[in-house]
Amino acid sequence: MKTQIITLTALIVLSIAAPIYAQTNVIRAEVPFDFGVRGETLQAGEYTISQGIDNSGQRMVWILEMEDKSVVLLARSRHNPDAEDKPSLVFNRYGERYFLSSFVAPGSKIELPTSKAEKQARKLEGSNLAKGGPGKNRKGFVVVEATVD
Repeated sequence: MKTQIITLTALIVLSIAAPIYAQTNVIRAEVPFDFGVRGETLQAGEYTISQGIDNSGQRMVWILEMEDKSVVLLARSRHNPDAEDKPSLVFNRYGERYFLSSFVAPGSKIELPTSKAEKQARKLEGSNLAKGGPGKNRKGFVVVEATVD
C-alpha cells in the first residue's frame, strides 16, 4: 500500500511538473547593443531564448546570456503554425536605449509586456520630439536576426 501511494504521488508530481519545463523552441541571436527587458539592462552578447509552456497555457520565456545571466519572463504568444517569419528579436529604440519588445520563433510571435523603464523612455522621447530636441528622428525599432537550434 505504501509503495502504491508513493508511486501515485510521483506520477502526479511528474504530470504537473513536466508541462512547465517542456521546451518548444530554442533560438539564438547575437545582440550588438545593451538592452532593457523586464526592468533589467542586459549587455550586448549572444543570447539563447527558449519557450516553455506552463499549466495555464501561457508561454514562459527564458532569456539566457551565455555568461550565467538570465531573465525569466511570462509572456503571451500568438501561435501561427503557418507563419513564415524568420526567427528574430525586435527591439524598440528610444534615443540610444533599446528594449526587447517581441521575438519570432517558428510558428509563434511572442510579445513582451512594456516595462516601466521603457514607458519612461517613450515619454521622454515624445517630449524631446515635441521640443525638437536630441531625440528627433531617433525613435523606431531594430530587428536582430536569429537562428533556430
